[in-house]
Amino acid sequence: MATISIEPQVLKSGMSYKVRMRAGKKDPLKRSMSRTFKTKLKAERFAKSIRAQIEARDYGFLLPDLAVGDALEQFQSYVFADEEMASQYNKNLPTIIKRFIDSSLADLPIDLIGSHDITKSMKDIQKQYQLSPSTMGGYLSVLSTVFTDANALLGFNFNIDAIRDARPTLNRVGVISKSHARHRVLSLKELNDITEYYESMDMRGRSSIPMIDIMWFALYVCMRQGEICQKLKWQDYDETTHILTVDKRKDPNDSKNKITKITLNAAAIAIINKMPKGKPTDPIFPFNPKSVSTSWTKAMKALDIDDLHFHDLRATGSSELYKYGMDLYGVSKLAGHSSAKMQLTHYLRSIPVVLPEDHIKLN
Repeated sequence: MATISIEPQVLKSGMSYKVRMRAGKKDPLKRSMSRTFKTKLKAERFAKSIRAQIEARDYGFLLPDLAVGDALEQFQSYVFADEEMASQYNKNLPTIIKRFIDSSLADLPIDLIGSHDITKSMKDIQKQYQLSPSTMGGYLSVLSTVFTDANALLGFNFNIDAIRDARPTLNRVGVISKSHARHRVLSLKELNDITEYYESMDMRGRSSIPMIDIMWFALYVCMRQGEICQKLKWQDYDETTHILTVDKRKDPNDSKNKITKITLNAAAIAIINKMPKGKPTDPIFPFNPKSVSTSWTKAMKALDIDDLHFHDLRATGSSELYKYGMDLYGVSKLAGHSSAKMQLTHYLRSIPVVLPEDHIKLN
């Protein structure tokens, strides 16, 4: 049986603690390893971890050739082999993983990466792709999730402490930050300009996607682009009652299947009736979400409209419905949120506070 010891060391930089593991004669992998920590608590935590793995006959932490890049590729293959599992992760997971695989982290042993390694790779990625601190914050969260899940699901030994230790410094030096609340909504002039642009594209036969219909549908039902395109099926729409059932809605705070039933208005019904009718399992809007995004981005550039995302249509629709009398609960449920807090914090934009007509009277 392997032996594990913690050896105190007095260095010029101060006290440190080395965890040393020596494989026993009957262990399947005849290897030894050591790792140094600045505090005794971290050393004890690591020693306890590898002792438990040895007792479970899990020797993954001894594999010297398992580098970060290889481990990330294995985890991605494992996740995307199961469609249901893949849906639980950030949709940008493949892109984020690839960028970390291409970074300075790739060749490092998964159990020996430190906060300095995380910080360097984050800075390199930010510089190469010109990403905002809020986006980089998302990258770090995804990496943390991957490390945690790879350890639990595949028996890897990613040093998760490295991310935790790097996070305060990355935040302090401005590499990462929390997302800033958006206040952008679609104006009437922008709506008219965008409509004219796509009408012109249609007349010239240069548009294969009915962007005007998709734009208005997003405003009416306050749904995400990924929910509208390809996800909604004809079997989800009852032509008799005009009720549209939207299931498996995204919710960062709830992993349960969220279902919303929407009784469509005449305008939304008219848009659906214009779509090519297919089999029950065919999508109502059979258009690639990425193609819709590309078309929208090109339109914004051509019209010189600054900082208007397709996702802002969802917030614009929510705000307009609220202004025209829909209660907060109804708007929240339509958008697929668990509570009104998300609406109040992120989606209800440019809503004025209206004072009552009567003056305040003091008795």
